[in-house]
Amino acid sequence: MSELPRTDCLWWYDTPPIELPQRVEPADKDVDFAIVGAGFTGLWTAIHLKTLLPNKKIIVLEAHRVGHGASGRNGGWLMGSCEGLSAFCNGTGLLPKDVITEFRDLVPNFVSSLKALAIDCDLKQGGGIFGAARYPAQGLRAETLLESLHQLGFDERDYRWLSREELTERVSVHNGQGGIYTPLIATLNPAKLLQGLVRAARDKGVAIYERSPATLEDTGILGTPSGNVNANNIIWATEAYSSNPPLKKRLLAVQSGIVCTEPLSHAQWNDIGFDQHEAFCDLSRASTYLQRTADDRLIVGARGAYAFNNRARDSFSASAHRTNKRIALGRALFPQLDKVTFTHSWEGSLGIGRTFTPHIVFDPQQRIATAGGYIGEGVGASYLFALTLAEGFAAVDSPRLSMPWVHRGNLASQLRRWEHEPLPWLGFNGAMSVFDVEEFMINKAIPGARAVSWLCDRLEGLIGH
Repeated sequence: MSELPRTDCLWWYDTPPIELPQRVEPADKDVDFAIVGAGFTGLWTAIHLKTLLPNKKIIVLEAHRVGHGASGRNGGWLMGSCEGLSAFCNGTGLLPKDVITEFRDLVPNFVSSLKALAIDCDLKQGGGIFGAARYPAQGLRAETLLESLHQLGFDERDYRWLSREELTERVSVHNGQGGIYTPLIATLNPAKLLQGLVRAARDKGVAIYERSPATLEDTGILGTPSGNVNANNIIWATEAYSSNPPLKKRLLAVQSGIVCTEPLSHAQWNDIGFDQHEAFCDLSRASTYLQRTADDRLIVGARGAYAFNNRARDSFSASAHRTNKRIALGRALFPQLDKVTFTHSWEGSLGIGRTFTPHIVFDPQQRIATAGGYIGEGVGASYLFALTLAEGFAAVDSPRLSMPWVHRGNLASQLRRWEHEPLPWLGFNGAMSVFDVEEFMINKAIPGARAVSWLCDRLEGLIGH
């Protein structure tokens, strides 16, 4: 089937944006904190700062609209985890106990914050499933992943094996072989969360300005279309949309995209599963992420491509080719969707640091701090990292300030630059192409698939080095 969905984001389809001023007022040109970027990191940081330092003057500057970047386009997975966990191990190969505790507490703490701020974002605490499906190689990947998570220090409370029967009871995916269940994941509507954060920040006295791009002119000085802003501290929260100094070339803007179905009937959901609104992905090499929305649609997300010269995606529109690939993936996972219409398709960019791990950096000399590099897992990490930023500025005695992703010093020295083009373009898109070839050969039982899989293993090993 070759239908082409409308190229806009489902989340914003029925969530009208809050109208915000677009010119910085004279009274807000001398501030204690200027936050650049009105996504999850920027808005949560503003709220946490105002909670800890209620008398400080805080503004948020957004070049486009609130949630223009990954925060307003993502798959809605709230994860008690982050990418690159093995990089944060201590000398024994284990994650520090404080790190594991922080991840175990992340979803409950997030829920408590939502309640305190009276934010309704369709949050569902159904846990998450990493399923082995479609072809046999995913079974071994699931077993290996579970073993590695337990070796890091997580246990059965955090990640446990699902038998083939247990998987099918929860999610009736094609050729399900078993998988991993975790309670450390919830799902939500990103646009509703953003709108709630905007209201909460404004209620606390934070000024938010849209259509107000900011450039770093000098220490503590930001240039905006309506004049300079003088800030005692600047927090850069632009993630993948960091095309200007101080983060230029330090975060790679990689595209990801989503398609979603029309609302499904109760009979269709009975056939597919997701009774508890579990988040689900299969263990392919390129990330997939699915959830059942509050209005009973199924969204299917998958990694896309990298645009030459690190161009982040501003428009929502996705190419027909990538849209049809995501629809085909959804139907390969769930053949029950064969006659179902897909109504929306959109894309955005996620940020990847050169070490393939997320980061917080405090640079006291330049009076700048930043957080990002979430690699598509930023809904939860941005909440945790924003709280850490606020605690750092408020000089709170918090174990979060000693986490292994927290760095102090000159920002340029703490965040490695990416190589010059065309190396990033060739490396990322070349790897994605080889992964596609591997899946095609496995699914068609073409001789030589094992050799291609060996090459894919080597490519994955090279990533991050």
